[in-house]
Amino acid sequence: MDSRIHDLISNYIYPQLGGVRFIGIHGMRGIGKTTLARAIHDDICQDFDRTCFLSNVREMSKNNGLVSLQEKLLSKILMAKIKNIEDEYTGAAMIGRRLCRIKVLVVIDDVDQLTKLEKLAESRNWFGPGSRIIITTTDFQLLKAHDVDATYKANGLNSNEALQLLSLKAFKKFPPPEDYLHLCHHILGYAQGLPLALVVLGSFLFGRSTDEWTSATDRLKNTPHKRIIEVLWISFDGLDERDREIFLHIACFYKGKDKDRVTQILDYCQLDPVIGLSVLADRSLITFSNNELWMHDLLQEMGWEIVREQSPKEPGKRSRLWSHEDINDVLKGNKGTDSIQGKVMELTKLQVAHWNPEAFSNLSQLSS
Repeated sequence: MDSRIHDLISNYIYPQLGGVRFIGIHGMRGIGKTTLARAIHDDICQDFDRTCFLSNVREMSKNNGLVSLQEKLLSKILMAKIKNIEDEYTGAAMIGRRLCRIKVLVVIDDVDQLTKLEKLAESRNWFGPGSRIIITTTDFQLLKAHDVDATYKANGLNSNEALQLLSLKAFKKFPPPEDYLHLCHHILGYAQGLPLALVVLGSFLFGRSTDEWTSATDRLKNTPHKRIIEVLWISFDGLDERDREIFLHIACFYKGKDKDRVTQILDYCQLDPVIGLSVLADRSLITFSNNELWMHDLLQEMGWEIVREQSPKEPGKRSRLWSHEDINDVLKGNKGTDSIQGKVMELTKLQVAHWNPEAFSNLSQLSS
């Protein structure tokens, strides 16, 4: 973490000391953007006349309205209670008028819509010379549309950082006890450097025996932790219907597959994949490597869980089938319905399947 903070401060915060700079930090949900922004704020706050950290703008604006955030920003910077702002347009005008001569450090955390950002920090002219406005978001396109001066992609922790975070949460010390070390590595493999998963699982496993750790890791193979999925689901919920469908198709069928081939398939499904894949990449839900589509394993697990919840007990009523066991059960027992849009049957070794031929007649929506 210290190296990331130093990199951001020296290369993103301090250049052009006299001007006003907008800096964007983006990455998938749970990757540590807020933690990074908070650490930077605390490290450099003494260099500014006034500072304000607006936490969780997405949630706070939904619950209390954008005006409440404008009032908080003005109150913190002006060191006076500002309230009863008539509407968000009045609040925006007041920010630009009252803060334009003050050197401020403002963190606008977890912004999900450009319109919200524009009501809090629309223009560099709103703030005094030398001001720094740090914006965290899962949406890279939002930062581009706001014409920020620099963007920083937050990535997962390396293995040593991940082990340290897990150990501090699970044992309140580092390094972990020797008899737990191999169990820790199972959790590290599951979390893949995602701080959210390490914090949630480390806290859950605190004070538990090695047998309980083993049981918990076995459970994770089949059932993802609810709290982790709830946080990741927020990004899925923010997608429009077609982009949700593309995400679920990739999670269930196309992770690691050739981008061009997948684009052809999704285009056949009338999902407008060129813009859809771009949106998913901008929101850190997928990545491209060697022209292949990839996503974090926990995002894939979230996709699987979303599909499972469509029909927890009857796989034949789900929109997608990817498990050999579920596919075999549905086709052998003629349990399929027209809910099924796709299935994958990439058998790693030759298997004898006893399927009912009539089962395929029920799969009228099948596309893969």
